[in-house]
Amino acid sequence: DRPSDKLYDFVVVTENDQYAGIVTIKKMLQKATELEVSNARQQSPLTGLPGNLAIEQTLASLIEEEKDFSVTYIDIDNFKAFNDVYGFECGDLVIKLLAKILRDHFLTNQFIGHIGGDDFIIILDYHNAEHKFEEVVRVFEKEVLNFYSEEDREKGYITAKSRYGKIEKFPLISL
Repeated sequence: DRPSDKLYDFVVVTENDQYAGIVTIKKMLQKATELEVSNARQQSPLTGLPGNLAIEQTLASLIEEEKDFSVTYIDIDNFKAFNDVYGFECGDLVIKLLAKILRDHFLTNQFIGHIGGDDFIIILDYHNAEHKFEEVVRVFEKEVLNFYSEEDREKGYITAKSRYGKIEKFPLISL
């Protein structure tokens, strides 16, 4: 909303209370927009988690630095059938649920990425996390039941078309 003739006003930049230089309002806004676009490109719009570019960069960096790390790939089983029966909007809510559970169970300095669809990756700087993943599975498989109808929960399966067009029974979602 700044008038055009004010876009070139200068802002004094300091670092640690010391003069560092000057920048125009226009340049500052352009850089802020550039950073926002760059961040958006590296994140999954659905989950807000880092996407494939950030995943690749993180793995490459760890390999180059020869650091110890472990990688876990997480996939939601029977997600396609669930999505077909309950719709994309409900499917998106399930994906967001898993992203939230992963964030809740791992420290912020550990890497949680959303590869896309129902696929996630976690990169840890330690190797003995089996108990964490068992807890993630337990919480997810309990909470995801809320997305099913009572009838489907009681049956323990849903009926949907397979990839080959044949009607089949699919177990409820699991990790």
